[in-house]
Amino acid sequence: MTASREVPSIIRTAGRLVSSTGRRWCVGGLAVAGLVVLFVAYADPARMGQSFMHTDWHWVGAAVGLMLVSLVLRSAALKVIVNALGSVQARLSDTFSATSIGLLANSVIPIRVGTVLAPYALYVLLRRRGAAVPFATTLGMALTERLFAIATFVALSLLFVSALSMPPWAVQVLIASAVFAATFLVGGIALERHRRRLAAGDCDRRIDETPGVAAAARPSVLRRHLPELVDSQRIMGKPWSALLLVAIQTAAWLIQLVAAWAALQAFHLGGAGLRGAALVLVLTNLIGLVPITPGNVGTFQAAAVAALAVSGVAAGPAVAYALGLQGMQLVVAVVAGLASLSLQDLTLADLRGRSRQAASLLYRGDQVAPNPAEGPVRL
Repeated sequence: MTASREVPSIIRTAGRLVSSTGRRWCVGGLAVAGLVVLFVAYADPARMGQSFMHTDWHWVGAAVGLMLVSLVLRSAALKVIVNALGSVQARLSDTFSATSIGLLANSVIPIRVGTVLAPYALYVLLRRRGAAVPFATTLGMALTERLFAIATFVALSLLFVSALSMPPWAVQVLIASAVFAATFLVGGIALERHRRRLAAGDCDRRIDETPGVAAAARPSVLRRHLPELVDSQRIMGKPWSALLLVAIQTAAWLIQLVAAWAALQAFHLGGAGLRGAALVLVLTNLIGLVPITPGNVGTFQAAAVAALAVSGVAAGPAVAYALGLQGMQLVVAVVAGLASLSLQDLTLADLRGRSRQAASLLYRGDQVAPNPAEGPVRL
């Protein structure tokens, strides 16, 4: 078999491995088990156990509280994007619930279901308020919030790249992420300008009436939902709202940095300082861009240990800190997500199934019809 035929064969094999939820759990579980074996072999379990036994729980509580504040700020950022529509005024409770539910799904399910589940939860909650916002629009707004978060994160990281002594691969990933975020943000600006031209009557044809396409031809997914996606980018035409969004995202990242530093204090690793906490934040988020294992367990610890090694922290205490930091993040995700599900009278299983159905309907070009329980109600 030639090399050109081996690559497609490998891709098909990998596709079969992740074609069902059970197989994804098996692959993820095996990856986690392998990483656990490596950690036990090289991480000095005795010192790791001592680090856990001497944990300062006051600092743990402070770190968890700061993570919760950061989550609230992320929700406020999404609220700014939703309110930019003009016809909709979302409540912070709606955007907080949607963000928390998506975070919970990403933490407990081996694939990033939260990418679709969070905007679908927002779609449901807005309909309950009586706002007829299409699912494609809420999906676009949720993705815009993440793009602004990535852009802010990359800008802050590159601003202090020399002070953090990042490994070369991290700098390359940051540069690639900057190009990716800038491309989509510029695309969002272009879409918003196009929407304004249409609204002003500068175009004598609507978006879905492109000439040269036969009436019987089925339009692409993008063309079918382009008007709804364009609506999700209205924040791009409001400079002051966009600046507020950047400020909120910056504050959220800075608070996450302080939370990582507080976690260092909890494990008596304060000598690493803010520089060590910042490098942990950068590397763990970069490694999390590609969800190799469920909840990034193992890869998160590897990134954190590599970051703390720059500050001279031994492997045992570094692994204990990495496990503790991710455990704190998991606590925030689970508590906030479950509380949101309970308060909004929703279930994760039902939302997961309906979000998949909504994504499938969008792909086929059908309208997403809400469940009767999801329709507008007076609250």
